[in-house]
Amino acid sequence: MKYILFFLIIIPITQLQAVTLKWDIPKGKRLEMVRTAVVNYHVNSKLYRIYDERNIIDLTCYKKENSKSSVRGKFTVYHKEYGNKIFAIREEHLATFDILSNGRFIVPSKTYMPNIRHIPTFPKKDIKIGQEWKAKGDLIINTFSKPFLITFDTYYKLLSIDKEIAKIQYTYKINQYVSKNFPKDFPTRIGAKNSGTILWDIKQNCPITTNENYRVVFVMGKLNNYKTLELVTQINGDNKLYSPLSIKEIDNGKNELQNSLKNEKNIEVETEKRGIVLRMNDILFDFDSYKIKPETAKKLNKIADAIMKKYPDREIIVEGHTDNKGTKKHNLILSINRSHSVAEYLKNRSKHDKFSFMGYGSKKPLKSNSTKQGRKKNRRVEIIIKLK
Repeated sequence: MKYILFFLIIIPITQLQAVTLKWDIPKGKRLEMVRTAVVNYHVNSKLYRIYDERNIIDLTCYKKENSKSSVRGKFTVYHKEYGNKIFAIREEHLATFDILSNGRFIVPSKTYMPNIRHIPTFPKKDIKIGQEWKAKGDLIINTFSKPFLITFDTYYKLLSIDKEIAKIQYTYKINQYVSKNFPKDFPTRIGAKNSGTILWDIKQNCPITTNENYRVVFVMGKLNNYKTLELVTQINGDNKLYSPLSIKEIDNGKNELQNSLKNEKNIEVETEKRGIVLRMNDILFDFDSYKIKPETAKKLNKIADAIMKKYPDREIIVEGHTDNKGTKKHNLILSINRSHSVAEYLKNRSKHDKFSFMGYGSKKPLKSNSTKQGRKKNRRVEIIIKLK
């Protein structure tokens, strides 16, 4: 009976536990938010294709006030067709906006990104375990000829608090008819449903992980002649707060990589605004080929080992570049294939998931293509360790 009385006493005390939840990105720090989704795309309720999509959102605070963090954001969208092993960079967006301490985003009217806003939004008072609240959310649809904004109610519940980590549940639904004043390619109706959980770091005031189930349906055409486009996704998000690195720390990292690769020829290690760049010339491949040669594989093994030893959690971007010999289309495809080959090889070697690739063809020469030496310099693959 004493044990029963003990539990009867302790449960109400636990249920009274309350916490203040808020957003707070310290000045100079960068919040990296990685959101990865498996997308099932249906047309008229029939599965049409499956693909993966990833967003990496970098928010760096450049000014801090008591009630808001002013951030510069870079939003990169990655795409991977079903069966592929590596993400390709599809598009990038820049944005500067404010995040209020309660989670509201103050974004300029002409800024498209971030396309999901105000989730989560918190009350300005303490929240108890089991408490529910409601706040407005925004979603910008950019699938058609111009973006448009949808505002909806989002419902939250604080499920638990464990060791300074809050578990939050949220849901929202959208059922909206689109105005006839919009362009002809717009849907006539949009329906969506999202439910998910967020693990929130109470001490650092930022998200740790998110898990969502999301479904959106676009009804196209008129009542008697319509079709539906439907996206069903499961989204997993991982977030990390990075402290800024000094110039000395970045240079030390570059020097460590140089020392570990000092016996490898034709590899340059440099620092620039993108981070640390390892630059390799075109001896990686045979002429007009994107198949990695055996001697190249040995170099890439050492590069992968060096990167993972020093930067095991950083995003790695592989870029392919060519000279201007041949057609632009051919060079672009060749650069894409070469960057894909290197990125996939490095990912398999390192067992690290934040790898992506991008090909630029001859768009970004280092030297003039008018000389043989200049063209040789321009035929390259760059491996970028993102530090900012």
